Amino acid sequence: MEQEIRIDIGPFFRRHGRKPSGRGYWVFQIVSPLATAKDHILAPQEEMAFKAACERALEVAALRRATRVLLLPE
Repeated sequence: MEQEIRIDIGPFFRRHGRKPSGRGYWVFQIVSPLATAKDHILAPQEEMAFKAACERALEVAALRRATRVLLLPE
C-alpha cells in the first residue's frame, strides 16, 4: 500500500504569513530516503498556478519515492 504524500506549506507560511495561492514561481524540496547527495529541489522555470505546481511536485515525489515535500519560501 502506497503512502499518500502531502505538501508541507509550513516554511512558506512562516515566511509570508499567508497560505500559498495564485500564480508564482513555486519552489519545492523533495525529501527522499534514497541515497542521494542532497534532497531534490524542484524549481520550475515558468510561472505556474499553485495547484498545477503542486501536482507536478507530487509526480516528481512519487518517482523519487519521496517521504515529504516542502514548499520553500523563495
